[in-house]
Amino acid sequence: MRLKLFVKKTLPFFVLLFLLVTLSCIHNPEMINTDTDTDTGTGSVPYELLGKKYSYIYREIIEKYGNPQTLSGTNNSRWVAYFPKGDFTIISDDRTFTINAVLSGRKPQ
Repeated sequence: MRLKLFVKKTLPFFVLLFLLVTLSCIHNPEMINTDTDTDTGTGSVPYELLGKKYSYIYREIIEKYGNPQTLSGTNNSRWVAYFPKGDFTIISDDRTFTINAVLSGRKPQ
């Protein structure tokens, strides 16, 4: 009897908690860029970089897209870099060196 009452009172709380935690783990939708008109002469935005570790492929990226320029928005947990030759910006996690976003153009301006 007490178990049924306990479950009945606490189940909605745990369901709500689960939903809140799940929703808070979803990435920021502003980081997703779906521009298709990004051809600047060097090709389109290299979305294939998403999820890759910058520390493993930085030489190839610099060779193909030029030296990166660190932008505002960089802090202790993320690096925001613009590649002028490719005209795109990457946002990577400083702890894992994983590229989390690839945006067309220089963002933030």
